[in-house]
Amino acid sequence: MMSLGGTIGTGLFIGIAEPLSSVGPAGALLAYLFAGAIMLATMMCLGELSCAFPHSGSFQHYALMFMPVTCLELYHWLALLV
Repeated sequence: MMSLGGTIGTGLFIGIAEPLSSVGPAGALLAYLFAGAIMLATMMCLGELSCAFPHSGSFQHYALMFMPVTCLELYHWLALLV
């Protein structure tokens, strides 16, 4: 339980109250399954990229390979502001 709580964080358990009261348990479960499927697809794509282009660094290296530099600079500013 300690590793689960450390990985997910308390925000998930505290923030679930409003959606659970709005859509009920079945709707909340469907929403979490949908979000999990999107995360799984994203992580599988990132895994494929890391196998195809092995590089010691962050995923920003892949963004630099496939996106214009202006988009990457915009991403850095957004990451700084958030």
